[in-house]
Amino acid sequence: MSEPSLALSVVSHGQKHLVEKLLASLAAFPPEMAFHVYVLENIKGEPEISPSAYDFPLTYWQNDAPLSLSENINQAFQKTQGKADFFCTLNPDVIFVEEIFSPLIREMEARHIDLIAPLILDQAGAVQDSFRPFPKPWELALRYLNFIKLEYRKEELPAVSFPDWVAAMFMLLPSSVFARVGGFNPDYPLYFEDVDFCLRLRLSGGQIGVVRDVRLVHDAQRTSHRKLSYLSKHLMSAVRFYRSDE
Repeated sequence: MSEPSLALSVVSHGQKHLVEKLLASLAAFPPEMAFHVYVLENIKGEPEISPSAYDFPLTYWQNDAPLSLSENINQAFQKTQGKADFFCTLNPDVIFVEEIFSPLIREMEARHIDLIAPLILDQAGAVQDSFRPFPKPWELALRYLNFIKLEYRKEELPAVSFPDWVAAMFMLLPSSVFARVGGFNPDYPLYFEDVDFCLRLRLSGGQIGVVRDVRLVHDAQRTSHRKLSYLSKHLMSAVRFYRSDE
């Protein structure tokens, strides 16, 4: 029986400096299994990353024209040709501080979880709200107005939480599950693609888990709170989600 393998997908939007930090942290804490990294640059003409600079297999390419995050993740999955046992989506602004794949896969298999994620911390060590119940429209409005904020304390969390959805900054799941769900929905231009994916996974009978004692660091950009164009895309995706028949 062959050893399990892992495909890691990283979508960059002119973020070479972040991707290089991510890859350096991955080199410091590599998965304890065969793995291949797929880095997709969504902006043509950006400075390239050289695969030969790394001691692990890395495939790098640039799009001729920008695509949505959903399309990029689906494209990365197609590049794997179904050869990897597990598929993982990563934001370019996450940093590994320990080897996390082995404990996550152990929990996944022991608890029959279909999609799993670590606890996401900011650089100060605070728990980020990367996993949540499915959002209600009024809750989104209050969040944007800073009237409500989800806060988690690590000591109050169970060993494994079972949320409705987790953010696409880190999703680890068997490749067969990604294919079964049908990948990400390309009709979401930006935002809510991860909520939609998790909803469809849940509707298919799948279970989602977050492991408290496995950590990943994320430097949140919060772009939608700073730029009106991104906020508009966020709201458009929210409207599509609530109007969906899925």
